[in-house]
Amino acid sequence: MQRWFTQERIVLCLALLLFVGFSLFLSGFANQENLLSLVRSVSVLGILGLAMALVVIGRGIDLSLVSTMAISVAWTLALATPQRSLAEALMLGAAFAIGVGLVNGLLIAYAEIPALFSTLAMGTFIYGLGRLKMIPLDVVYVPDGAAWFTHIGQGEFLGVPMPVIVFAGVAAAGAVFLRVTRVDADRKLTHLER
Repeated sequence: MQRWFTQERIVLCLALLLFVGFSLFLSGFANQENLLSLVRSVSVLGILGLAMALVVIGRGIDLSLVSTMAISVAWTLALATPQRSLAEALMLGAAFAIGVGLVNGLLIAYAEIPALFSTLAMGTFIYGLGRLKMIPLDVVYVPDGAAWFTHIGQGEFLGVPMPVIVFAGVAAAGAVFLRVTRVDADRKLTHLER
């Protein structure tokens, strides 16, 4: 019986208990519109959670993930002006996020700063830099003529919100990545023994 109570099963049981409780005591909680709205809202957190899961599986942690996501998206939208296309702004925003990840990796792997400290400091630095220098306004709007971009975040496909579909795609890609890649732990252990 004790083997049955793993962390995963306890969390699943608590989630089911909350769902049943909310369905019974909150009117309108279990209707289709509300459930789709909830799933749409947590899809971004799900994508971030999958990214964090990959980092944790690799025995690391990344506390700069949320700051990097928020600032890179806001900066991308701030860059999308009549003088610069949305595609160019998206490439710059993605390059910024990848650059932050590379700097984190270099600090952890070569400067040997623990991931907890380096990513916490990087998250604070990125958020401060973004708010001070990169994003001119408190609210950043999607540029005109970017209906396809807005559709990714707010649209639907066959009645399913697009963020849910994107989350499912990212989850499938993460599953494929985990299935086809393997860390050679023996080589690492051999290297450490020398």
